[in-house]
Amino acid sequence: MTAILYVGHDPINLQLLRSLLHKKFPHITLMEATNGVEAVQQAQLHLPKLVIVDIQLPVMEEYTIPAQLQQHLPHTDMSVWAVSGFAMDQDVVRAFEAGFGRYFTKPLHLFSFVRQLRRELSS
Repeated sequence: MTAILYVGHDPINLQLLRSLLHKKFPHITLMEATNGVEAVQQAQLHLPKLVIVDIQLPVMEEYTIPAQLQQHLPHTDMSVWAVSGFAMDQDVVRAFEAGFGRYFTKPLHLFSFVRQLRRELSS
């Protein structure tokens, strides 16, 4: 089973990802977490191939999620991507320095996002 873990608390963003995966990647299981603490717990239980983090989460500062996952799951090769409405250069740099492998700004350019998902899921 190939799984993606989405970490976010906005129901509209979650529904968009659900619809996108259902249409383009029906074989993918989508797991959900509303904050970083739940994300680490879900990742430990299910070992998703990809974790997509919506920046601006409650409870745990979202920029710590890649390090938390690495600490709790040091021998896995899951990718961690950021999705954010923040588009300034310093926001992107901060995300990469925190350990995110990719950074997508909202509104998502769906063609590019799907292309990157295909690459990630086929590797």
